[in-house]
Amino acid sequence: MLKVIERFLGAGWRWLLPPLLLAGCCLTTLALARKPSETGWARRVAAGQTPSLNDYISTGLWWSAVFGLAVAILLLATVRWWGHTRTPATSPAPPRARPPRLFWWPLGIVLVVALVLRIPRMDLSLWGDEEWATRSYVIGSFDKDQAGRLEFKPARAIVTLFGNRRANNHVLHSVAARSSLAVWRAATGAERWAFSERALRLPVLITGLASLVVVAALLAGWGLRGPGILAALLLAVHPWHIRYSTEARGYSFVFLTILLIIAVTGRAMATGKWRWWAALGLLDFLTLASWFGSLYPLAMLQVATGCWIAARWRKDRDATILLWRWLVSGLIALLAAVALLAPSLPQIRHQVSTSGMFRGVMDLAWLREVGSHFLTGMLWRNPEPGNPVIHALRDQWGASALLWLPLGCLVGVAVAAGVWRVGRTAGWGRAALLAAPVAAPLLAWWHTSSSDLFLHPWYLVYALPSFAMLLVCGVSGGAEAASRRLFPAWRPDRAGAA
Repeated sequence: MLKVIERFLGAGWRWLLPPLLLAGCCLTTLALARKPSETGWARRVAAGQTPSLNDYISTGLWWSAVFGLAVAILLLATVRWWGHTRTPATSPAPPRARPPRLFWWPLGIVLVVALVLRIPRMDLSLWGDEEWATRSYVIGSFDKDQAGRLEFKPARAIVTLFGNRRANNHVLHSVAARSSLAVWRAATGAERWAFSERALRLPVLITGLASLVVVAALLAGWGLRGPGILAALLLAVHPWHIRYSTEARGYSFVFLTILLIIAVTGRAMATGKWRWWAALGLLDFLTLASWFGSLYPLAMLQVATGCWIAARWRKDRDATILLWRWLVSGLIALLAAVALLAPSLPQIRHQVSTSGMFRGVMDLAWLREVGSHFLTGMLWRNPEPGNPVIHALRDQWGASALLWLPLGCLVGVAVAAGVWRVGRTAGWGRAALLAAPVAAPLLAWWHTSSSDLFLHPWYLVYALPSFAMLLVCGVSGGAEAASRRLFPAWRPDRAGAA
């Protein structure tokens, strides 16, 4: 029997068990779970009420099981092709020399600078979005019982995972913050309603600092040690990175996971081994779990990976194995993300359609705001001139918008030069991966504008690390080229600058 199966499926028969288990789990869920028609969703909507969280969860998980069953059938039907045990020939990769001490000491200094700038913000009080999300998804709140007495109601774990009434639950951060506070309470003996701003923000600080290490190590692994340190330093002092690596939200998780996706995709393409493709699928899922708005950079990263595989396939037909492994890892990541986020999607859609904060005009003034945030981390124009707390770049420097137009063009040229330098040094596939998050705002702008929605500049913050890396690579490359022309006897590469 096994010989017949092996003759039909080839070596892929060894991979039959995972999709069969997936199909069994999905069929069990569909048999035991309530169908969408059996929930109170339709009744509440007909009565003009909002569906309950249980309605969202039941309906979302039921449809997730349907999608999972379709994925299992697809995997079973194609196991002959994606279940290869053979690994394709390795592709050229940049040298992976161990960075010298001259690299780790400057990186340590950068991390110290980053800590000095971030620690004072760790115990600041929570602002609006932080406070609402923390109270709703992480800690809980006080409410009156039937006798009129205040009673603490902790946030349920099911709300942490699936609640998204105001479209602001960054699930991975909520889980990490809840765990961090649990450890803090166990260590201090604090009450279950007590919390510490530092403990709440600790996971964000750790992931933010880790993203600086990955920035430096990624470029160093591509033979660009100097630009790696400089890019990490730029991010360490950048106000936007400082804010979102100390704010109790999920953006710093996105910083880290996107950078790791770039690194792991490079290893998967270079080696073709399943473990790297599995790691890539896990990182795709964690990115979506960190913040649903990361869908745009993830989509662009998939486009870059697909183009890299297509370019490889033109020279080596073994790249078909890479194609199948990429598709399978992405499909499994998508299935896991759907299972987690399906209950949230109707809640997000309802909030976006009813809230005024997603309405506005994306014109040249909006473009100036985006550019100001990327370059300085500040607003360009103060929306509330009488508010002394809000600081805007135009008010601080008194600069005209006309002066910033040439600067914006120079920055664009520097970023393009950075793509060129990375492509020449590490390969064009890796350059495309690094440029993908920087191109993602164009996709986000097109989607939101075509949906008659407004895209706040801070929703594009996922592009900041890649932007800084390409900017530094372009500027430093231009400086090195100029130095070679002005001082032919001096070689920057010998001085450790490259």
